[in-house]
Amino acid sequence: KGDIYNGETYDARLESNWSEADFDDTDWFATAVSNDFQGTIRAFEGPAIKAVPALARQPKTITIYEGTKSNGKTYGAINTVSELIGQNNFQLKAGQTAIIDLAQNAAGWVSFTAKGVRGTRLRFRFGEMPNTTGDRNRGDDGPAGSVYTENLRSAEASLYYTLKGAEEGESFHPTTTFMGFRYIEVVSSADVELTNVVGETVTSAMDERSSFKTSHPDVNQLYSNCMWGQRSNFVDVPTDCPQRDERHGWTGDTQVFANVATYNTFAPEFYAKWIADLNLARVNGCYCNIVPDPFAWGEKMIAHFKKYGVDPMTKVLLFSDGLTFDYAQEIADYFQGKAKTSFGIGTFVSNDTCVDPLNIVIKLQYVNGSPVAKLSDSPGKAMCDDPDYLVYLKNSVAFRLERQKDK
Repeated sequence: KGDIYNGETYDARLESNWSEADFDDTDWFATAVSNDFQGTIRAFEGPAIKAVPALARQPKTITIYEGTKSNGKTYGAINTVSELIGQNNFQLKAGQTAIIDLAQNAAGWVSFTAKGVRGTRLRFRFGEMPNTTGDRNRGDDGPAGSVYTENLRSAEASLYYTLKGAEEGESFHPTTTFMGFRYIEVVSSADVELTNVVGETVTSAMDERSSFKTSHPDVNQLYSNCMWGQRSNFVDVPTDCPQRDERHGWTGDTQVFANVATYNTFAPEFYAKWIADLNLARVNGCYCNIVPDPFAWGEKMIAHFKKYGVDPMTKVLLFSDGLTFDYAQEIADYFQGKAKTSFGIGTFVSNDTCVDPLNIVIKLQYVNGSPVAKLSDSPGKAMCDDPDYLVYLKNSVAFRLERQKDK
């Protein structure tokens, strides 16, 4: 059994040849036939979701520990027995724990070959980072060096595998779940040998059509983080995270990242499939109409640009908040040839619960000790905690407008 949040449980002792043509299924229940379905059956749309061999992650280190030792902190630290570097096979005794560092966070699963006594049960847990000090006051949930899992919240994100005891060993990877992880924790009910341990990366496989490299390693790492973040969060839908008990296709998240995503990869099939999903949800009544009127606002902005001699076609009108996709298309058609348009569809489209959404906005007041102002034409939306800074901003804007008018 398995699901994407809690993981998978597999007992190899129950395997049979049920998927082969000569399997005897006389003891199975007959298939129920129904003629009630009136819809259209279509093939899956969008890029294939699969493990990509080129993105497989090999262990950087494998740390074997048994029990803990005191370090003056809440949970102490792991009691290391041995550490293997650059290997993907190890022996694990009952009572010991292995921590595998794959050196890269990604969405996917672990594949392995195990050799042990029939009935031996393995448990794999997955996490993004280790506990650093073992101090609960610093947020750790276990001894220093162990895998931190508190951020998974209610998601168990574990794999349980029971060996059938094959003499030549038995290879396995999950098929009904995926996790977001860099670190793997392994325990066994009896002594076992594990070989060919690999972290397989699972994603909506798309052609990666961009690259970026500089002379600065930190900048290169930032770009690498962007690529791995996209691979991990583009799994059928653009999720907000691949690890905890959420993994939803938040429109606000992908709104921010969509331009980058389409530079990084060839993504039209991915987004076409996802937008079709959203349109289907809209038909089911889960989206609200827009408030206020974007057409009047857009015309006001165009008039403002023309007043100061600015071609509106050199500017972008950004519409947001309560838009549905059909309404966004209507707006785009209306302003075609008048001004460029872009859309941030978030507040309503991201809410698929058929409940009025909450409009929660966080506004900065100070950054590094300096005041920050939120300026708006709408009464009540402007905000600044420093009246002197607000006067300065008003004078600066007025000065720039006058200079622009003179030009």
